[in-house]
Amino acid sequence: MSRPNLLFLASPGALAVYDLTEAPAPTSDKWTRRKPLDSVHDVSKVAERLSAYHRAQIETGKLFEERRFGTAKHRADKSLIQDLRTVRAGLMNEGLADKHLKYAHALIGRSIFIRYLEDRGVLTRNYYFRPL
Repeated sequence: MSRPNLLFLASPGALAVYDLTEAPAPTSDKWTRRKPLDSVHDVSKVAERLSAYHRAQIETGKLFEERRFGTAKHRADKSLIQDLRTVRAGLMNEGLADKHLKYAHALIGRSIFIRYLEDRGVLTRNYYFRPL
């Protein structure tokens, strides 16, 4: 949830800002056709044109209230909630509904916790595949 929302990409002669809340481009060809939120080609214009991307604007969320960011349907938190709903529905369809719903929630909670431990390097591939 604390992943970056913007990518500042420096290339020869330009500095561009991309929205990372959009779904990833599936191919490099589609990535090259993606339009940046903003770009600057003149060093003297960087501070002027990119002032909207100041850290305070980003951290408070004020920047993302602008219309050009749309509905933010691809934001990580929105995607996570939708994925959890899908998983919950699947578990309920497999018999973990009604009085067994607490088991579906327990499985989801444990799965999230395991993923957290993997992301932090606590659980590694060696943990799962170590010799007995």
